[in-house]
Amino acid sequence: MKDLRSRVKNVALAGDVLVSALGKAALHCQGRLVEAPVAANVRRIIPSEFGANLRNPKTRKLPTYALKVALEDQLARSCRLSNSSYTLIYTNCLLDWAIATHGALLVDPSKRIVKLYDGGNNKFSTTSLATVGHTVVAVVDHFEETANRVICVQDAAISQVELLKLVKEVTADDGGKEWGVLHIDTGDAEAQALAVQKQGALTSEVFYGFAVRAAFAPGYGGHFAHCDNELLGIKGMGRDEIKRLIRHVFSEEDQQDLCH
Repeated sequence: MKDLRSRVKNVALAGDVLVSALGKAALHCQGRLVEAPVAANVRRIIPSEFGANLRNPKTRKLPTYALKVALEDQLARSCRLSNSSYTLIYTNCLLDWAIATHGALLVDPSKRIVKLYDGGNNKFSTTSLATVGHTVVAVVDHFEETANRVICVQDAAISQVELLKLVKEVTADDGGKEWGVLHIDTGDAEAQALAVQKQGALTSEVFYGFAVRAAFAPGYGGHFAHCDNELLGIKGMGRDEIKRLIRHVFSEEDQQDLCH
């Protein structure tokens, strides 16, 4: 790790911006790795957030977000004492992954199932992977306005019931079976996650339970009260754009099936 931090510092010395895209399996390394860019006075550090609204007190207390919360606090302290700055980008649910079989947080195309959380009528913020990329670039372009703060972006605020309608419209003529609905109580999902976690396991079930609570439960901040789309030039998506994304994701799934 010491050698890795040294290598990161050497890279950081050559640049103005460091963007972390570490997945959850490597988040435990992130706190130590950002020490080098801060020491090198990298002008902007964008950590691996791209998800839940951690400014919401309920979400901030969920156990699987502890590493991200600790990193946010660390960055705030460190950047006050250096020439570095940070931006925390919140996107809530990443739509491309949530409607693909490998993610299946909302839609499982392989099983033709749509999941409805807490009834499915609560709106949630959702963002495409393409918009995440545009947001990172826009943060750098709006350097001063985005310094040392949270940025919230979304492509749409939609309910799962509305999403189910769009999925049915996209697949109306594909000859597949009817879409099924799986009702899930996020309170139950959180309770199950806590029970497994108390046994010392950090399984996919644990991450799932806390993730759906943060993303879809009322009062957990998954529907952003304020977005920075206008500041960053993020246009968002209407019904037709969402349907195009659904069609694209499902088409990629079909191509993968043909290859197996």
